[in-house]
Parts: sequence; structure tokens; C-alpha cells
Amino acid sequence: GLRRLRAALSVFAPLLGEDAAPVVAELKWLAHETDAARDLDVFIRDVFHPAALETPDPDLAPLGLRLLAARSGAYRRAMAAIDSPRYAALMFETLAWIETGAWRTDPDPVRAWRRQRPVAAFAAEALARLNRRIRRDGRRLDRLDAVGRHRLRIRVKRLRYAAEFYAGLFDRPRRERRFRKRLEQVQDAFGALNDLAVARDRIPAEARLTSPEIAFAAGRLIGRREQSAAALHAASSRAFARLARAGPFWRGGTITTKSVAS
Repeated sequence: GLRRLRAALSVFAPLLGEDAAPVVAELKWLAHETDAARDLDVFIRDVFHPAALETPDPDLAPLGLRLLAARSGAYRRAMAAIDSPRYAALMFETLAWIETGAWRTDPDPVRAWRRQRPVAAFAAEALARLNRRIRRDGRRLDRLDAVGRHRLRIRVKRLRYAAEFYAGLFDRPRRERRFRKRLEQVQDAFGALNDLAVARDRIPAEARLTSPEIAFAAGRLIGRREQSAAALHAASSRAFARLARAGPFWRGGTITTKSVAS
């Protein structure tokens, strides 16, 4: 939900202007406080557990205990953020801003015009803009480093969420479902690569806090996972090619004439 809200603020940025900056900053803080819990959850579920079940290794037991301890610490950090006055203020102020923020009544003629536009026209432009950026980066997919792939994954995620936000505005349900499915496949493929990069950077650091033996076990585990990197790259390329063949569903007739503001 937090990621979708941040994506919504990005998608609707032309309508919001600088009015959204304080909310964006506080949501970024909250995401930072919860990222470690998510990363450790993914590593334990997708890397550690399968390896421990596949090949019983006594050296993995101390690593498992360290990972569980690290995750407990990450959970405490996330819960401390959620229990804090800062979080409560963020929730109340975000809700108030959505309902009564200056973005709803800003007299700037450009933003006033945007608020009164048919939402389908606004949506089509937003979807097309995001899609163009993704296709542009996709043309050099094989040359992107880990940072470039991460940025592309974020753009794919934003387009997917935007397609969900605007679901039902256009009268091409089959094309819409197909396009969203292709986006989901690309996001999953890129997400697997990103999780591998996160594990490579974060998990050894967690392990080194205890002993060289545990750090070595973590390195072996990640090294085993690295063997699937080529297959993950190939899967992401295939998923991206399928997305490129999926025609945009926002071109054509619409089924609503409501304005963006409504």
C-alpha cells in the first residue's frame, strides 16, 4: 500500500506540483524504516529456506539464527516507526492533504485546466509518458547495470500501478488485462534480479556482525544464488519483449467523461 501511494503521487505529479513535496518526503522516510524488514523476509523465504531444505548443511544453522535475529531487529525498527508520533502525523496530514490540500484549489491556470480535463485524457497521457520511458530504456536493456535495471524496474512498477489506478476508464478490457499481465511479468523478473543485488550487498553485512564463519556461509549461499543470474537476465529480456508486443490499451474509446478533480 505504501508503494502504491508513492507511485500514485508520482503518476499524478503534473496535477499536484510542489504541494506534494512534504508528503513525498515523509513517505520516503517510512519506506526507509521498513525496507530492511522486507529485504530480510525475501532473502529468508527465497534463498535461505530453499537452500536449507535442498542441502542440509550444519554451517547454515548459525547463519539462519543470525538472519532471524536481524529480521527481528528490522521488525522492531519498522514497528517503532509505525508506533511513533511522526507516523501518526503522517497519516493524519496525508489524509487531510488528499481531501483539502491546496492542489485541489490551486488558482494556477495550468493546474486548474488539468483538474477540469476528462480523466481518461489525463490517464492516457500519463500512461503513454511512462510507457515511452520504459521502451526507451528497454532498447538498451542488455547494457544496463544493476542501478539502471533497478530504475527501469521502478518505472515498470509505476506503469503497472498506474494501469491499475485507471482500470475501467477504457473500453478495451482484454487488451488492458493482457498489458497489465505483461507488466506484472516484467516486474517479477526484474524484481528477482534486484533481490539478488540486495542480497549481495545487504546480507553479507548482516552476517559479518557476528563471525567470519557465518559471513562465509552467507557468501556461499549468495554464490549459489548467483548461478541463476544468467537465467534471470534471460527471463527479464523475454518478459520485456512480450511487453513490447502488447499494444497500449489506452488508445481508443473511453467509457467516462468525468474530470480529474471529480
